[in-house]
Amino acid sequence: MRSYVNSNDPCSALGFYYGRMVGKWVSPNHYTFPLLVKVCADIGSLREGEKAHARVVKFGFESDLFVRNSLIHMYSVCGRIGDARMVFDAGPDWDLVSWNTMIDGYVKNGEVGIARELFDEMNERDLFSWNSMISGYVGIGDMEAAKGLFVRMTTRDVVSWNCMIDGYARIGNVLVARYFFDQMPLRNVVSWNMMLALYVRSKDYNECLRLFDSMIEGGEAKPNEATLVSVLTACANLGSLDRGKWVHSCLKNNGIEPDVLLSTALLTMNPLTNSLGVEANIVLKDGDSTHLKVNIFIFVLLVLPPIPNKLRQYLRRSRRDGSGTVSVRHTL
Repeated sequence: MRSYVNSNDPCSALGFYYGRMVGKWVSPNHYTFPLLVKVCADIGSLREGEKAHARVVKFGFESDLFVRNSLIHMYSVCGRIGDARMVFDAGPDWDLVSWNTMIDGYVKNGEVGIARELFDEMNERDLFSWNSMISGYVGIGDMEAAKGLFVRMTTRDVVSWNCMIDGYARIGNVLVARYFFDQMPLRNVVSWNMMLALYVRSKDYNECLRLFDSMIEGGEAKPNEATLVSVLTACANLGSLDRGKWVHSCLKNNGIEPDVLLSTALLTMNPLTNSLGVEANIVLKDGDSTHLKVNIFIFVLLVLPPIPNKLRQYLRRSRRDGSGTVSVRHTL
């Protein structure tokens, strides 16, 4: 079972348990049920989770701390926070994981106030405890409460700082978000991407490109797809073809495979300068006429005319093989 779980194959782990263990009358032990309950949480199946809980009780493992922690997590993931709390309250003892899992469950289910009550009851807290609560306040837009916890932290990690940047970015406070970004002792790619995206949303495209230059020069984090989406969007709005080509080469040199957002950013950049050809070859491959890619090109067609020849050819091919007909009609 653990091999299946470690291979990110929870369905096979579940099948193995019922087919090989239950089917062959193999007795479970205290290692079995934390894995089984984790599998139920991973697939998000409340029904299987309740079945697993019943077997926990049947075999007398309901007092096992690791099993209870797994059950708290499973019920939280499945949206049954009341059941999670019953498991938590029924325990004869708790560890830091128990408290953190319960608090995180309340936060993820939108019960930030109850999460804070539990947080205040804790005798011991770790970074996860603090970050969960800060994330909860960020989620409901209460940045005063988030900041109040942040300043009380004796130790912070990159997640703590990113939570604060994310919170101020959500409410559009560019100056404070940048203040926290500049104060960070260590940044990861998420930190950079949040600030780049914030500058794009606030239409400060020049500052987005300046920040990207700092990212490359400092070498603190390696750009990924999200980085390049923001940078290409800034380039497109500034009509900066040379910078766009440089970003395109950065994409190839780092072996980044364009996803839908990045493909769209590449395609919307170059019609501004009548230079779609190279990027079209990235996104389109012979025989690969999908609704998704047709829609990307139709977006470019509608927003940024005129229609390049490569786009005409692709839409004709899509129309002939029937793959793009519905997309074309509905989008137009």
